[in-house]
Amino acid sequence: MEGVGELLDDHLLPLADDPVADLRTAWDGHVGFALRNPHLYRLMFTPTGDSRPEAIHEARAILLKAVERCRDAGRLRTTPELAGQTILSANVGVCMMALSFPDLFGDPAVSGSVRDAVIGKVTGDEREDTRIGPATVLAQALVGTLTGTAPVDGPALDRLTDALRTE
Repeated sequence: MEGVGELLDDHLLPLADDPVADLRTAWDGHVGFALRNPHLYRLMFTPTGDSRPEAIHEARAILLKAVERCRDAGRLRTTPELAGQTILSANVGVCMMALSFPDLFGDPAVSGSVRDAVIGKVTGDEREDTRIGPATVLAQALVGTLTGTAPVDGPALDRLTDALRTE
Protein backbone atom coordinates (compact mmCIF):
# COMPACT_ATOMS: atom_id res chain seq x y z
CA MET A 1 0.00 0.00 0.00
CA GLU A 2 1.19 3.50 -0.75
CA GLY A 3 2.12 5.80 2.10
CA VAL A 4 -0.04 8.71 3.16
CA GLY A 5 2.40 11.19 1.63
CA GLU A 6 2.29 9.45 -1.73
CA LEU A 7 -1.50 9.25 -1.69
CA LEU A 8 -1.79 12.94 -0.86
CA ASP A 9 0.94 14.23 -3.21
CA ASP A 10 -1.57 14.92 -5.98
CA HIS A 11 -3.70 16.91 -3.56
CA LEU A 12 -1.02 19.06 -1.93
CA LEU A 13 -1.14 22.77 -2.55
CA PRO A 14 1.88 25.03 -2.67
CA LEU A 15 2.78 26.50 0.69
CA ALA A 16 1.45 29.97 1.40
CA ASP A 17 3.23 32.70 3.32
CA ASP A 18 0.90 32.06 6.25
CA PRO A 19 1.63 28.70 7.93
CA VAL A 20 -1.66 28.84 9.87
CA ALA A 21 -3.58 29.18 6.60
CA ASP A 22 -1.64 26.15 5.39
CA LEU A 23 -2.82 24.18 8.45
CA ARG A 24 -6.42 25.04 7.60
CA THR A 25 -5.87 24.03 3.98
CA ALA A 26 -4.27 20.76 5.09
CA TRP A 27 -7.23 20.06 7.40
CA ASP A 28 -9.67 20.61 4.54
CA GLY A 29 -7.57 18.41 2.26
CA HIS A 30 -7.53 15.65 4.88
CA VAL A 31 -11.33 15.80 5.21
CA GLY A 32 -11.74 15.88 1.43
CA PHE A 33 -9.52 12.80 1.07
CA ALA A 34 -11.57 10.95 3.69
CA LEU A 35 -14.87 11.80 2.03
CA ARG A 36 -13.60 10.82 -1.44
CA ASN A 37 -12.07 7.55 -0.17
CA PRO A 38 -14.18 6.39 2.79
CA HIS A 39 -13.18 2.72 2.73
CA LEU A 40 -9.49 3.44 2.28
CA TYR A 41 -9.60 6.13 4.95
CA ARG A 42 -11.12 3.73 7.47
CA LEU A 43 -8.40 1.18 6.68
CA MET A 44 -5.74 3.86 7.12
CA PHE A 45 -6.98 5.29 10.41
CA THR A 46 -9.08 2.67 12.23
CA PRO A 47 -7.31 0.16 14.46
CA THR A 48 -8.76 -3.35 14.44
CA GLY A 49 -7.94 -5.82 17.17
CA ASP A 50 -4.19 -5.78 17.73
CA SER A 51 -3.53 -4.14 14.36
CA ARG A 52 -2.55 -0.48 14.40
CA PRO A 53 -2.47 1.21 10.98
CA GLU A 54 0.88 2.80 10.14
CA ALA A 55 -0.75 5.68 8.25
CA ILE A 56 -1.23 7.58 11.49
CA HIS A 57 2.54 7.84 11.96
CA GLU A 58 3.08 9.20 8.48
CA ALA A 59 0.17 11.64 8.79
CA ARG A 60 1.55 12.78 12.14
CA ALA A 61 5.01 13.38 10.63
CA ILE A 62 3.52 15.45 7.78
CA LEU A 63 1.46 17.48 10.24
CA LEU A 64 4.42 17.99 12.57
CA LYS A 65 6.32 19.71 9.75
CA ALA A 66 3.39 22.06 9.18
CA VAL A 67 3.09 22.81 12.90
CA GLU A 68 6.83 23.46 13.16
CA ARG A 69 6.44 26.09 10.43
CA CYS A 70 3.88 27.78 12.69
CA ARG A 71 6.31 27.60 15.60
CA ASP A 72 9.13 29.04 13.51
CA ALA A 73 6.83 31.91 12.53
CA GLY A 74 6.03 32.58 16.21
CA ARG A 75 2.43 31.43 15.76
CA LEU A 76 2.26 28.44 18.12
CA ARG A 77 1.02 28.49 21.73
CA THR A 78 2.14 24.99 22.68
CA THR A 79 4.76 22.44 21.71
CA PRO A 80 4.68 21.21 18.13
CA GLU A 81 4.10 17.66 19.40
CA LEU A 82 1.01 18.59 21.44
CA ALA A 83 -0.32 20.84 18.68
CA GLY A 84 0.10 18.02 16.15
CA GLN A 85 -1.59 15.47 18.39
CA THR A 86 -4.46 17.86 19.08
CA ILE A 87 -5.03 18.75 15.45
CA LEU A 88 -4.73 15.19 14.14
CA SER A 89 -7.03 13.81 16.85
CA ALA A 90 -9.70 16.35 16.00
CA ASN A 91 -9.22 16.03 12.23
CA VAL A 92 -9.50 12.23 12.23
CA GLY A 93 -12.45 12.48 14.63
CA VAL A 94 -14.29 14.85 12.30
CA CYS A 95 -13.63 12.54 9.36
CA MET A 96 -14.80 9.43 11.20
CA MET A 97 -17.97 11.15 12.40
CA ALA A 98 -18.72 12.50 8.90
CA LEU A 99 -18.19 9.04 7.39
CA SER A 100 -20.12 7.18 10.08
CA PHE A 101 -23.00 9.63 10.61
CA PRO A 102 -23.23 11.79 7.49
CA ASP A 103 -26.73 13.02 8.32
CA LEU A 104 -25.54 14.43 11.65
CA PHE A 105 -21.92 15.38 10.96
CA GLY A 106 -21.57 15.55 7.17
CA ASP A 107 -22.22 19.27 6.85
CA PRO A 108 -18.93 21.01 5.91
CA ALA A 109 -19.74 23.66 8.51
CA VAL A 110 -19.08 21.08 11.25
CA SER A 111 -15.58 20.44 9.99
CA GLY A 112 -14.92 24.15 9.53
CA SER A 113 -16.11 24.94 13.03
CA VAL A 114 -13.94 22.27 14.66
CA ARG A 115 -10.98 23.21 12.43
CA ASP A 116 -11.17 26.87 13.37
CA ALA A 117 -11.57 26.11 17.08
CA VAL A 118 -8.69 23.64 17.25
CA ILE A 119 -6.22 25.45 15.01
CA GLY A 120 -7.20 28.76 16.57
CA LYS A 121 -6.50 27.41 20.03
CA VAL A 122 -3.06 25.99 19.26
CA THR A 123 -1.98 29.01 17.21
CA GLY A 124 -3.63 31.77 19.21
CA ASP A 125 -5.80 32.87 16.31
CA GLU A 126 -9.07 32.47 18.16
CA ARG A 127 -10.68 35.58 19.53
CA GLU A 128 -10.75 35.57 23.29
CA ASP A 129 -13.12 37.62 25.38
CA THR A 130 -10.81 40.21 26.92
CA ARG A 131 -13.32 40.84 29.69
CA ILE A 132 -12.67 37.40 31.20
CA GLY A 133 -9.35 38.41 32.79
CA PRO A 134 -10.63 41.46 34.68
CA ALA A 135 -13.89 39.72 35.59
CA THR A 136 -12.02 36.76 37.05
CA VAL A 137 -9.72 39.01 39.06
CA LEU A 138 -12.69 41.04 40.33
CA ALA A 139 -14.58 37.87 41.33
CA GLN A 140 -11.54 36.52 43.18
CA ALA A 141 -11.07 39.80 45.04
CA LEU A 142 -14.75 40.00 45.98
CA VAL A 143 -14.92 36.40 47.19
CA GLY A 144 -11.75 36.88 49.19
CA THR A 145 -13.10 40.08 50.74
CA LEU A 146 -16.54 38.65 51.52
CA THR A 147 -15.24 35.41 53.02
CA GLY A 148 -12.27 36.96 54.77
CA THR A 149 -9.95 34.43 53.14
CA ALA A 150 -7.81 36.93 51.28
CA PRO A 151 -6.73 40.42 52.13
CA VAL A 152 -8.24 43.24 50.09
CA ASP A 153 -4.86 44.89 49.73
CA GLY A 154 -2.38 42.54 48.23
CA PRO A 155 -1.61 40.80 44.98
CA ALA A 156 -5.33 40.34 44.19
CA LEU A 157 -6.00 44.05 44.53
CA ASP A 158 -2.94 44.87 42.42
CA ARG A 159 -4.12 42.47 39.68
CA LEU A 160 -7.60 43.96 39.82
CA THR A 161 -6.26 47.48 39.55
CA ASP A 162 -4.01 46.53 36.62
CA ALA A 163 -6.83 44.68 34.87
CA LEU A 164 -9.24 47.57 35.20
CA ARG A 165 -6.66 50.04 33.89
CA THR A 166 -6.31 48.03 30.67
CA GLU A 167 -10.04 48.18 29.93
